[in-house]
Amino acid sequence: MNEQVDISHYKFSDYVDPKRFASFYYQLDTIMELETQSILEVGPGNFILKKLLPASVHYKSVDFTKNILPDITASVTALPVKDSSFEMSAAFQVLEHIPFELFPAALDEMARISSKYVFISLPNAHHEFSVSVYLPAIHKISLKYLMPRFYKKHKFDGQHYWEVGTPGCYRRDIEKVINKKLKIIKSFVPEENPYHIFYLLSK
Repeated sequence: MNEQVDISHYKFSDYVDPKRFASFYYQLDTIMELETQSILEVGPGNFILKKLLPASVHYKSVDFTKNILPDITASVTALPVKDSSFEMSAAFQVLEHIPFELFPAALDEMARISSKYVFISLPNAHHEFSVSVYLPAIHKISLKYLMPRFYKKHKFDGQHYWEVGTPGCYRRDIEKVINKKLKIIKSFVPEENPYHIFYLLSK
């Protein structure tokens, strides 16, 4: 596959908005809650997670794109890393950049190089209907409904080969692939950024 984006794509002011930054919080919160000591991140983007992690966490990055200067240049389906080299392997908003038929191979590799956890997030295609009200005594009340785009086939846009919630890639399809190799500890959709769906997995 060809490189999909240039390093300029990850310019902070263009790439990160408040919704996306909220997802970094959930990445960091989960990693710190698990007291993870070492992590290999596939597709580090602009390395925000690396900058947020404490120095005590051993961090390495891998990416297919050379010009973002990852520690390792490789495909997620063929990682030049020994078995169980890191406590956690992670890929946030990355795996949709490869065809869905390669998704199982990517998970296999991420599981192979991890000794404990695989932590991923995927684009959650949906229409969002929400209402929020703030009351002084009760604080914020939010009602939200996410409707999958089950009626619309996803077309490759130069970056995303697939997204969760479109035909052939419903959550049940994703989780069927996951459950063949890994156990789902939890999955969640951040209220602040419902376009990202997270899966924390164990071997």
